[in-house]
Amino acid sequence: MKVLKKISIATLIILLISFGLIKWKGDTRVQTYYCEEVKGKIGNVLTEDPEGKFKIYRYEDAEKSICVAWEDKLYLLSEPVVPEDVELLAVTSDYDRDGEKEYGLILHCYDDECSTYQNRLYIFEEKKGELYWNIYDPASDTEDNFSAQITADIVEETKKVTLIWRETGEELLEVSYEGWVEDGVCPESVLYSSNVQLEAERGRFYLTVPIMLKSEDGEVQLPRKLKLEIIYQDSIPNFSARPAKQLESIAISKDELVAAYGASPGTTYQSIVLRIGDDFYDTELEWHTDYGEAAMEQADYDGDGLTETAFFYPYGVASFAGQGLLVIDQSENGKPVWTELFPSEAWVQGMVEEQCQKLLDWKIDKETGKVYVTDAFSGKEVFSGSYDKKEMGADIEKLEGILFTSVYSYVLEEGKIYMDISPVIVFEQRVVPYYLEGSIRMEVVYKGKEEGILRLP
Repeated sequence: MKVLKKISIATLIILLISFGLIKWKGDTRVQTYYCEEVKGKIGNVLTEDPEGKFKIYRYEDAEKSICVAWEDKLYLLSEPVVPEDVELLAVTSDYDRDGEKEYGLILHCYDDECSTYQNRLYIFEEKKGELYWNIYDPASDTEDNFSAQITADIVEETKKVTLIWRETGEELLEVSYEGWVEDGVCPESVLYSSNVQLEAERGRFYLTVPIMLKSEDGEVQLPRKLKLEIIYQDSIPNFSARPAKQLESIAISKDELVAAYGASPGTTYQSIVLRIGDDFYDTELEWHTDYGEAAMEQADYDGDGLTETAFFYPYGVASFAGQGLLVIDQSENGKPVWTELFPSEAWVQGMVEEQCQKLLDWKIDKETGKVYVTDAFSGKEVFSGSYDKKEMGADIEKLEGILFTSVYSYVLEEGKIYMDISPVIVFEQRVVPYYLEGSIRMEVVYKGKEEGILRLP
């Protein structure tokens, strides 16, 4: 103890570094352990790369830190401390295009104290048997760096803002500010919010940045967002930004060969753009960001031995909210094609309901309040439910029948496409139907035609 008192803090740190107990990566202090030494302090795997070589754990210390397991060593990241519900994404690729793989980690977490999201990008790389990394904090770029690289052209006559990449003169996006600032007020400048979002796709990293306008009345956020690609290189500066296609990711296939995007990042209604391979296609379809989640899965849906991609998404037509369903295939000449199995007209005109009425029989027992639905061909019961007779009241005498497809949702699983439909009781001279609990699962059959076919699985 007496000897330790004579050692300065700086000397102690140097000794610890020399023994490999503390490593310095930039400004972040990192403690390194052999995995066997701290088995009891490692929680479950939070995320890992596809090869399982690079794994992220939560370290069970007071701060609930994040640690990286690589080979037989554990690297403890002392910063940033992240909450329990942190979202992590590990991806592996040759980010600096030097022929060697690097490990990327995107960290999303919500900071309650600042009431904002924190985003970090870590690029880990092996060098001489050790793991080294660089950290990109996009919040540090949003004001100074982006303003230096982007010219904002504000035109009062047209009430539009145009963002231009200063180095090349490329127009990134144009957005109207009409309705977002007071009439007669012209914005003074464009600001870039630090509440950014990082994402990875096909070995590349992208940053989505909310756009703010500053005027004499204060600051207001526009409905569009700016998208940039973040470039990594193994030399200083390690990270830089460059223009990207101004598309918002909706869904992406597991093999990343097919993806769907919204063409107006940050807005509610967006036209859908498909990426198939490296090519982009405008579908002339729209999705609605507030009507639910989208999903994309791949399987041989038509039995031709080739893989198709099924994609469903929320949309809105007037007051009608629904889900669109595309199957993305390839034609005989190898060119990509997509079929909208149940377009909005099929719902509005009742064509989907007609299929269900042919496939299903129904019966209502007014004495017991029971509702039965059976297979119209085999007679097998596929649904049973009940209604509250007191709640129904005299309306039961005005019963018109069962409607099957007023409430529905798609499910993609086990290489098949399903539609879950929830029956409702409809009445004469009553607009609001009676909703029954439960659903019937129908299989959606794709045969490369222009319309979908339903059948009982």
